[in-house]
Amino acid sequence: MKQYHSNIFKRAVTMVVAALLVMCASNVWAQTADPPSLVVNPGTTVCAGDEVVILAKNVGGTYNEDDWTITPSSGGAAPTKNYDAANHTLKLTNVTAGTYVVTLNQTDGDDLTVTFNAVNVTTQDRSFTGCWEEFQVNATLPDGFTGSWDGDGVVSKTDPKTFIKNPNGLYVWTATNGNCTFQEKWT
Repeated sequence: MKQYHSNIFKRAVTMVVAALLVMCASNVWAQTADPPSLVVNPGTTVCAGDEVVILAKNVGGTYNEDDWTITPSSGGAAPTKNYDAANHTLKLTNVTAGTYVVTLNQTDGDDLTVTFNAVNVTTQDRSFTGCWEEFQVNATLPDGFTGSWDGDGVVSKTDPKTFIKNPNGLYVWTATNGNCTFQEKWT
């Protein structure tokens, strides 16, 4: 009888060890896999008018253009969308200034959402004083951007609101955030 109990015990231990190995293997797989996500290219701050590409990473299933929702939460109108099912990418064109929330409605109910901002940089005001000896310029610098003036007589090259003394030639305000660059030029 002892032999009989010993075989049962060996089988039970073997089954428990096998079950633990399967559980460990499945846990390791789950931990190393990247979760599904949406990635905005060129980034979460983009230039108004630029093409924006959103990549759905590590998603399973088949999706079409109707599974994507683009909601302007401030500012612009909904851009034109074009979905590439083979590459899980959504291309947005005609993006105007504003904040957008993009959602991929997944079949399992676990929707993916990403937000991005499209910005304009413009010169707001050009006020002139004196007989062209000095004038003040006021440009816009959105959050996250760096800016600089180029031209002769600029008092502060990095201040969007500065004075230009004895203006002569071309003046350029450039605002940059990653790949997004705006320029405003005048003479």
